[in-house]
Amino acid sequence: MSNTTTQRQPGGLLIRPPAEPGERSHRLWKMTAEERATAMYDGELTMSQCLEWARRAPEQVPRIGHEFWFIAIHSPEVAEAGEW
Repeated sequence: MSNTTTQRQPGGLLIRPPAEPGERSHRLWKMTAEERATAMYDGELTMSQCLEWARRAPEQVPRIGHEFWFIAIHSPEVAEAGEW
């Protein structure tokens, strides 16, 4: 059972405990492909979610060259070239 209690931290930030893996998967597939891409670019998807997306719908995942964006973006060649 997931603990979904939200806590208020100093400065007014609301902190929610991390979602369970099944909940993250459910959220991922409630999004459109465009929403998933935006979430990925914004750093809101976990690596597990990116891998799940690539496994289930590889044609939807943005790429740099022939590599999935979420993998290629961490390569020195892409970082140095500023391709992102």
